[in-house]
Amino acid sequence: MEVFIYFLCFFMLRVFASIQKGMIFGTVNDQDASLRVTWRGTSTTCKEFTLQNIPEELSREPLRFSQLDKFVNQRPAYRAADTNLYLSFVHNQGEGTWIYGDQIGVDSGTMFARIPHPTFTPLDAAGGWQAWGGKEWLQHPDMKLECTTHHIIPVEIHI
Repeated sequence: MEVFIYFLCFFMLRVFASIQKGMIFGTVNDQDASLRVTWRGTSTTCKEFTLQNIPEELSREPLRFSQLDKFVNQRPAYRAADTNLYLSFVHNQGEGTWIYGDQIGVDSGTMFARIPHPTFTPLDAAGGWQAWGGKEWLQHPDMKLECTTHHIIPVEIHI
């Protein structure tokens, strides 16, 4: 019986994963059920990457990051090479924010990317980067992350 239940759950997840945005109604074990798909996307993750086109006052060369062995706020977290600085995800203002700073998983730092949909990795946060300019946050749409490992793992995300 347990095998059947696992198979049924797997089958239902596959069915729901293929559904476009909207509300789905049905029953599970004779109980009313619904699922609302609010966002769907594909994410790319890799163990190491560089942050390119950083303002010169923050770094004269691209920053190199390596993935940590633990997740922070349900997402992978990364450490900048040869530093005690981190890139991690925080929930912020109903959106997702990837922030670079000395406190992992905390909404405090010198660079961030805020995007309308929470992403699984910072590689999906293209175009939303800002950096502290001393008096205010400055937009830097040319800042981008580039995977440096040879194996890129596509991950399908359904939220």
